[in-house]
Amino acid sequence: MNWLSTIGKFLDITTEAITSHGGTVVKYLGKGTLAAFDSEHAAEAIDATIRIQEMLFTENRNNSVKECLATVGIATGHVVEYEAPGGGLDYVGSVVVDRASRLCDAGAPQAIWIECLVST
Repeated sequence: MNWLSTIGKFLDITTEAITSHGGTVVKYLGKGTLAAFDSEHAAEAIDATIRIQEMLFTENRNNSVKECLATVGIATGHVVEYEAPGGGLDYVGSVVVDRASRLCDAGAPQAIWIECLVST
């Protein structure tokens, strides 16, 4: 199985899970997908990550993908949506996007890391 079909299947899985749970795919990265969920869909963001892991488990078991495992990082906070110079929307946040990326980097394959700020 060639790696291109595995990446294509991974992107299909992440897109379906994110959009079906009320999120927006912001962009595809070399090794992942960046998504945004508004504060009203925080629980759905967690549901989407579980769906991604379940779908990848099934695809790996069926040999539809080749050793495709995901680590998911969820960070909360304020982000700003803007139109990127080349067109399309992008998001920046003080450190939210970077925290999500660091959570992914710190986690083992198939892990879901959730950083949550609690105000008292």
